[in-house]
Amino acid sequence: MVLSAKYRELAPGDLIALAYTTASNLLKNYMRKVVVRNPHVPVEDIQVRDRGATPEDSAIRGEELENLSSAVGRLKEPCRSFIRMLLEGMTLQEIQKAHPDAAANTIYIWKFRCKKYLFQLMTGGN
Repeated sequence: MVLSAKYRELAPGDLIALAYTTASNLLKNYMRKVVVRNPHVPVEDIQVRDRGATPEDSAIRGEELENLSSAVGRLKEPCRSFIRMLLEGMTLQEIQKAHPDAAANTIYIWKFRCKKYLFQLMTGGN
C-alpha cells in the first residue's frame, strides 16, 4: 500500500482514517468534474464498485470499536459529554451555544484536551 510506505510514522488506525479521507476526497473531486463537464449525467447513473470488507478488516474494526467504547467509558464526565456532542454531529459553535459561559477558545481547548485524553486511554500512553 502506498500510504503505509509514505506515512510510516502513522498507526494502522490513523492510516485507515487517512485512506478513507483520501478516497472520499477523490470521489468528491471526480463527482465535481463529472458535473462540470457533463451536467446532464444524474448521480444515480454513476457506478461505484463496492469492494466490501474483508474478514480481517471486520476484525480490526471490531477491536477498534471495542477499544474506543472502553476508553469513552473511562473518560471523566465533562470530556464524555463533550465527545458525545461531537459524535452527535454538533459543530463547535453549537457546543458553545450549549455552554454559553464558555468562550470559543475554551471550546477549542476542550476539544484538544478531550481528544488527547481519549487517545491516551485508547493507546495506554501517558
